[in-house]
Amino acid sequence: MAERVDKTWSRWGAELRSLRRSTGKTQTELSRATRISRPHIGKLENGTRTPNRDHAVVLDSALATDGKLLRLWEELNDVKRVPDKWQDFVQIERSSAEIREYQPLLISGLLQAPGYARAILISGPLSATPDLLEQAVKTRVDRLAEIPPRVQLRFVLDEIVLRRRVGPPEVMREQLDHLLFLIQDRRIRLSIIPDHAPRQTAVGGSFRIFGMPGGGVVVHLEHAKGQIVVDDPETANEMATAYGDLQAEALPSYTTAELIEKVRGEL
Repeated sequence: MAERVDKTWSRWGAELRSLRRSTGKTQTELSRATRISRPHIGKLENGTRTPNRDHAVVLDSALATDGKLLRLWEELNDVKRVPDKWQDFVQIERSSAEIREYQPLLISGLLQAPGYARAILISGPLSATPDLLEQAVKTRVDRLAEIPPRVQLRFVLDEIVLRRRVGPPEVMREQLDHLLFLIQDRRIRLSIIPDHAPRQTAVGGSFRIFGMPGGGVVVHLEHAKGQIVVDDPETANEMATAYGDLQAEALPSYTTAELIEKVRGEL
């Protein structure tokens, strides 16, 4: 039975094969120089084996690549620590020109502080060792920093999101402080829809609108049974209109910050 090719590491394997061939070395010769078995080198090149950092370092040295394989390994390992179902989504985030997001239930993943993210992950379906849990937390809270500063970030949350307890009070205080910092730092534009708003706009759940360089739009929709990513113009226009209506019902930034401070003081 054919071995499964990993789409992430097949790229690294293709680069290894290209560099090996450019030096005129066979897999057997490279095996002798690195003490990595020839079959294993073949599987690395085919993307059916996952390389580790030592593989990259040793192969770079044997092929005199000036660190190309290690740099690519580090780049791909950064993507690989993101769960498979989120990899395309995270790549869309990083290549966007603008992100607009609405969340009616929880703090947006991009805006989560470590304690809040940990509480969400522990209460969800994740089954992991403490080390894997902390890796998942780090992956989530690092996402914002990995989005280029040129990307405009706008969020609309319902007031109930601020008041819904996720973890003990200290976790919520940390989370609300984090939101205030992001607002004051002007990294994001955050608006809260207060409980007393007329709520004339009805949507089925959270969604994100990604404005892409060149004018394209990608929409990420969440629903009761999962999530979908669509890019057809009709859906994009519909969700952009819905976002605009929600934003019109929300508080301006300075009043949003006052509300966050008020909720924090009630904890």
